[in-house]
Amino acid sequence: MYQPLGRQVERRNFRLGVLNGLFVLIADTFLDPTLVLVTFVSQLTSNSILIGLVAPLRDAAWFMPQLGMSGWLQSRPRRLDVYTWTVWGRVAILGALVIVVATVRDPNWLLIAFFGLFTIYAVISGLSGLPFLQVVAKTVPPNRRATFFAWRLFSGGLFSLGAAVAVRWFLGNDALAFPQQFAFLFGGGFLFYSIGWVMFIGIREPAEPEVRARVRTRDQLRRAWAVVRQDLGYRHFLVMRLSLTMAGAAVPFFAVHAQRELGGTPEMVGLYLGVFTLFGLTSNAFLGRLAPKVGNQRIMLAAGISGLLMAALVAGLLIVAAGPGGVGPGLADAWLVPVFALNAIHQACVGVAGMPLLFDVAGDRDQTLYLGFTNTVQGVGLLATGLSGVVVETLGFTALLAATLLGYASAILASLRLARTLPPTAPH
Repeated sequence: MYQPLGRQVERRNFRLGVLNGLFVLIADTFLDPTLVLVTFVSQLTSNSILIGLVAPLRDAAWFMPQLGMSGWLQSRPRRLDVYTWTVWGRVAILGALVIVVATVRDPNWLLIAFFGLFTIYAVISGLSGLPFLQVVAKTVPPNRRATFFAWRLFSGGLFSLGAAVAVRWFLGNDALAFPQQFAFLFGGGFLFYSIGWVMFIGIREPAEPEVRARVRTRDQLRRAWAVVRQDLGYRHFLVMRLSLTMAGAAVPFFAVHAQRELGGTPEMVGLYLGVFTLFGLTSNAFLGRLAPKVGNQRIMLAAGISGLLMAALVAGLLIVAAGPGGVGPGLADAWLVPVFALNAIHQACVGVAGMPLLFDVAGDRDQTLYLGFTNTVQGVGLLATGLSGVVVETLGFTALLAATLLGYASAILASLRLARTLPPTAPH
């Protein structure tokens, strides 16, 4: 629940929160799970299961612990204290990981140490998620939350371009033997994460006016199911978020399918990344100004529409490719450029309005429960998307794309239904 602190303090909190996002996103580039960490693990093992485990492990570990934590967190007068504990834990574990990568040379021990430390780090990061979101809810005015997330994403994305250049230089530097280049990258992530986390610790958080009793995880789950049954708007929100999460499972296969089946060239990946970054930056800047005017629900509706258009473009490519003339490599490459532009717009919409819309839906009710349960369900959904590769192997890419189209359509429908349940104070 938002608690006014005065204009000067609110401005200071806002700036510190944005700076936190800026430095964390720079660090995310140095430790990107789909590029840096996967490349690191692939140097140590050819096991596809371990290589494919890195990104889901990080993402699911951030979301899943939050329901269990919510029952305890609501008994704390200040959430920032809990966040601070997680900061020192993450600093210690990430620092240990940097030392291990810089000193251990045996591939087997390095692989074991990496997954052990990375798993602990991911879980502690998950424990920080709910306190972070609650501090944001308490210190950022409701009409500025979308702007807050947009500025974090825009500023962080802008400076991450420089970090991406550094990543490319280290990974392409022949003077550095494996794993020295990764020790430097992990060290860069450690440095920028630490700066970002300390920035957030500097936020001034008001104490809770009324502290609730601690609730066991089993009882918290029972309360969450009661909320799902009774709160129609929240039910629509959950369907929308899960539909978007599951629909996104096909996105990593777009370029891969074009390369393997349609003659696309791997060199185009650099262009796709550039288009994605450019459209993401401009979308975040635009949506940060638009969301307070039109409401978070409409921004999330745009997320579903842009996702549906993206998937429809890919479906159109498959239809043309199945025709008598087929498609040449040049057409397949060019066709995917607007696809990744739409994906950037889609991701920006979710990043800017997804969490603020949940705050709108929860209102002044038990935000700790709403946030904890939603994020835990999201974590389960992210783990389920790991089955997308199985779908492609057994049923084909077309089946996964069809499920993606249905997922985005379901998200649009749920968003429209949600609009009819939002309180009058939430613009929609």
